[in-house]
Amino acid sequence: MSLMTLPDVVRCYRTSRALQRYLDGEADDRTATRIAEHLEECRRCGLNAATYRANKQVIHAGATTSTSSPCDGSGRSTSPWPRSRVDQIQSETGCGSYARVPDRAA
Repeated sequence: MSLMTLPDVVRCYRTSRALQRYLDGEADDRTATRIAEHLEECRRCGLNAATYRANKQVIHAGATTSTSSPCDGSGRSTSPWPRSRVDQIQSETGCGSYARVPDRAA
């Protein structure tokens, strides 16, 4: 394992600061070129970018399959979350057959 030099650390830091803009297609041409080159050279930053891309895909996939309401109108949850978490959310939101618990007076 090789140690990173100060210039390498600075390049990684600059890349990390602009990575989201780059992945969202919002970076200017110069920045995009610089980041793309760095991601090819730096395994750590390349892995970070791959993780961000995977997370973005999961979030996007979830957004396209969800509805505006966590219930389908029948009181049943349409959530892919584990049943215990769905129960908790339903009880907190009043969705489904659970009654909303009123807030305690302070």
